[in-house]
Parts: sequence; C-alpha cells; structure tokens
Amino acid sequence: MSASLHIKRGSPREIAHEREVMRYVRHYAARHGLRLCPQSFGPHDAQQLRLEALEGPTLHSEFHDTAPSGGEESARSLGELLADIHQVPAGGLPAARDPFPVLTLRPLDLRIAIGETPQLLGYLSRDERAHKACTNLRNQITPATLIHGDAKLDNFMYASDKTLLAIDWECAGQGDPSWDLGSVVGDYYSRHLLSIDVQRDKPLKTWLQDARISSNYSLALAREMLAVYAQMAQPIDVRRVAAFAGIFLMHRAQAWVERYGEFSSKALLLAHFGVRFLVKPGVLASLLDESY
Repeated sequence: MSASLHIKRGSPREIAHEREVMRYVRHYAARHGLRLCPQSFGPHDAQQLRLEALEGPTLHSEFHDTAPSGGEESARSLGELLADIHQVPAGGLPAARDPFPVLTLRPLDLRIAIGETPQLLGYLSRDERAHKACTNLRNQITPATLIHGDAKLDNFMYASDKTLLAIDWECAGQGDPSWDLGSVVGDYYSRHLLSIDVQRDKPLKTWLQDARISSNYSLALAREMLAVYAQMAQPIDVRRVAAFAGIFLMHRAQAWVERYGEFSSKALLLAHFGVRFLVKPGVLASLLDESY
C-alpha cells in the first residue's frame, strides 16, 4: 500500500482547505461516474494528505527541447476535464486563490522580495494600462463556479488507467472559470517563450522565429483545449481568457525571478507578453479564434 501513496505536505491551513475541496469534488464525481482528482487514503494529519500516487506523466511532458508534436489528444482531454470540473456546483466552498497580481510596490514587497524581484515588480507597476485592465477584470467577474485555481500543465497528470486527473487543489474554490482556461492558454504559450534562445544582437522578431517550440504548436494545443471545452460547457469569452492568460504569464515571470534570483531575458519575455495580452487581449484572442 505504501508504494501507491503520495504524501502531500503543507501548512495546516493549506492542507485543511485542499482536503475539504477534494472531498467535495470526489463526492460529486462519484455520484456522476467521473474521476477528477486522485483518491485519498486516511488517516491524515494537520500537515499532510495521503493521496493516490499517479504513475503517468504530467502534461508538461508534451514539451521538450526540440519542437514537439502530438499533444492534441492530451489538449482535448484537458478541455474535457476542465469542463467537468467547472460543472461541479460550488456550493458552500470558500473562494479560490485571488489570481490578480500585485502591481503596486509596497514596503512589504521589498522586504520579502527574492533576488531581482523588485526590478520585475517595478517593470510591471510602470504600466498604468495593466492596473486598469486588472481593475476591469475584477469588476466583471462572472458568476462563481468551482475552479482549480492553479491550472498549469504540471498539475494535470495521467492515472494508470490513462484517465487525466487534476492534482494540487490547494488554490481551488469558487472563482471565475476564465482564470483556469487562461492559465492553461498562458502555460501553453509560455512553453514557446521559454524555448527561445535570446540573441542580444538580433531583434525580438528573430528571437520568436527561432524558438525551438513554435507559437503555432502552442496555440494549436490551446485551440484544441478550448474547442472541446466549448462543446461541453458554457460559451467562452475568448478575450477574457486571453486577458487571464496575460496574468498567468506575469505570475510565471515572477516565479522565474524568484527561482533564479535575477530578472533575466526569459523573465522579461514572460512579463512583456503578459502585459501585452492583459492590456490588449484581442491580440491573443484573434490567434485563438473568437468563434468560441
């Protein structure tokens, strides 16, 4: 039995929240003949969960150092899974993690910042259009449903029976489903940006053209995911999804700086396109196809 377990550790507050959400999701899924998340094995304690250990790869593994192919089936499975998750009644669940980034530098941000994070925050905070776009998104939150809240490709994994499941539910709760969709779209696009070999003596256009993972491939997977989702769930506001994809890229830029300690060219690319898609979501929406 121990070989089949995965021990998830965290603070008592995080573990309690994740346990509550996963119990709720499993109960709903069982009544509707679905599998949405790993099984849980007791007994738990305040700082850990004992979960089914999934043996398959995460969707992050669709991307390699060379230009990949063949991820369309996984993208379709992801669209179906997100549609099923978003149809779970949110009931009395608490709110999901707030997705909106901090764009105003505060003394606390400077005290706890890692490496060159203040430089990144300064870069983001200088664009007043980003502040306005975030405010507009906040003021237009759609009716809350259950969302995963951390819908990056690393958090979707195959079980031994080839069923795609969502893991790491600590950010889940009531929220805007466009945040989940935008996170996936943003993560797909980030794979293109992070595959770029920066050549300082050449223009940005050349960097993008020489990427090991093409934007066409990343966007094709995003379109496959959205197409299946649209068939199963409510109509998609693609511009809203695109704006949230921008927010995801901004978060990814900060995570990059915190991990490596410097505001490097990769972090700058993520932040640049994050702000661009947030402020001008039509740019990305046109590439995703607004027919959804």
